[in-house]
Amino acid sequence: NNTDLKGAPALLRLDKQINFDWQNGSPAPGINADNFSVRWTGKLVPTAARETDLTIISDDGLRVWLDGNLIFDNWKDQGPEVKQVPLKVEAGRQYDLKVEYYENKGGAVAKLGWTETPMELIDKAVAVAKKSDVVIIFGGLSNKYESECFDRPTMDLPDNQNTLIEKVYEANKNTIVVLNTGSPVPMSKWIDKIPAVVEAWYPGEDAGNAMADVLLGNYNPGGKLPTTFPVKWEDCPAYGNFPGGNGQVNYSEGIFVGYRYFDTKNVKVLFPFGHGLSYTTF
Repeated sequence: NNTDLKGAPALLRLDKQINFDWQNGSPAPGINADNFSVRWTGKLVPTAARETDLTIISDDGLRVWLDGNLIFDNWKDQGPEVKQVPLKVEAGRQYDLKVEYYENKGGAVAKLGWTETPMELIDKAVAVAKKSDVVIIFGGLSNKYESECFDRPTMDLPDNQNTLIEKVYEANKNTIVVLNTGSPVPMSKWIDKIPAVVEAWYPGEDAGNAMADVLLGNYNPGGKLPTTFPVKWEDCPAYGNFPGGNGQVNYSEGIFVGYRYFDTKNVKVLFPFGHGLSYTTF
C-alpha cells in the first residue's frame, strides 16, 4: 500500500497473466485505489525459440528484469503508454522473470506479453484473404497510441499495419480498409491501390453496427474531414521543431497551422480539410 514497494506485502496471490486495467478502482480488497505497488516474480518458459518484441503497457511506472538483467525501465508517472523491447528467447529454457509496477493516482494499467511475430500473423491473414470474397481490414490507433497526457511518437500506423494492408491486397483485390484513428496517418504506401477506405474515427460502443450499415450501403457515408491529412510527416508545419527539448517546443509556424500552412506553402496533401466522398451524387 505504497508506491515504492516498502514493507510487507498487503496481498499475496498468484496471477496467471499480467494483464490488468484497474482504471480508477482498487486492484483487490485491502489495497488502495491510489498509491500502491506490485512485484510479480516467476518463470518465463518459451515453448518455441523466437525473436520478438516484449510489449509493455503501463500507467504509471513499470520495470522488467529477465535473468536478473534490467531490460525495461519506465519508472515514472504517466498516462497509459505502449512500449516494446526486443526479446530473443530459446525454446524450453527457464528464465527468471521479475516485474515491478506502481500506481500514483488516476488510472492504473499494467500489461505484459508478446504476440506471434508480425509476419506470422500477416501470413495467416493472407491465407484467409486468398479464400475470401471480400476482405475488411480494421486498422488504426487506440488510446494506447494517442490520448491525453502524451504525444504520439510517430505519425505512422503501428504494428506493421502498412505491410498487412499491402500483403492482403496482393492476395485479394477486393480489400476495404477501415481506420479507427483520432488523428491523421500516412497512407501513401497503399492508398492508390485500395478500392475503398473509410475513416471511422472512434465511433464508440455501437461501432460494429454503424460500420456494417456504411459498408453495406444502408447509410450514406457523407462525413467530411475536420482536419487535413498530410502525405507524410515531413510535410507538416511542426516538422523540425517537434518534439523539442527540455520540455519546450518552438511553434515556428505561428498562425500557419493546419490547412493555412498547406495552402500558403502550396504543399500537396493526401486529403484536405473538408474532404469526403459518398456512395451517390447530388
